[in-house]
Amino acid sequence: MADISIENRVFEDIESNKSGKIYNSNDFSNIYPEESVRKAFQRLEKQGKMVRLGRGLYLYPKHDPRIGIIYPSIAEIATEISRKEKLRIIPTGQQALLQLGLSTQVPMKSIYLTDGGPRNIKIGNRTLVFKPTTPKMLALKGKISGPVIQALKTLGKDAIDTDMQNKIADLLSGENPFIAEADAMLAPAWIRAIMMKLIKNK
Repeated sequence: MADISIENRVFEDIESNKSGKIYNSNDFSNIYPEESVRKAFQRLEKQGKMVRLGRGLYLYPKHDPRIGIIYPSIAEIATEISRKEKLRIIPTGQQALLQLGLSTQVPMKSIYLTDGGPRNIKIGNRTLVFKPTTPKMLALKGKISGPVIQALKTLGKDAIDTDMQNKIADLLSGENPFIAEADAMLAPAWIRAIMMKLIKNK
């Protein structure tokens, strides 16, 4: 009975917030026993009140009468997981291009480099992948310059024409120049050359 009472109180707390929010049991660990919260989430999922996104991760869903559950973006989910689990992450490939506005193509599989363990999370018809990487890759500090490096790797040297350079220059203008330069020094030589030129010209 105690767990049922906790379930009701947990859901009351969740309902008081906006739909579309992501939760894990740690969010209530300062109020209720973590195991009881985990069981509450499991029961709420069975009742259709929450959606399980991954291990210990649940969504209080937003619904549309025509299309059903509206999921947060992959970037929002990845950021929330990294915040809750104190992980460092960097988007790669098409996900980096999408987040930077350099592409409108939404990848079916979004890959993030991380200092955590490997993980695949199914979200609707898409997949979020956490891929462990080296400390050097995670030494990138910039929220813009780090993804820019991954985006440039994906595009390749021959695709970086004047128009793309202008777009990247605009992006890098929003980054602290000292952080952008430090990150550029960790990039492959051809990317470093492009980034340093664009940083100096801004």
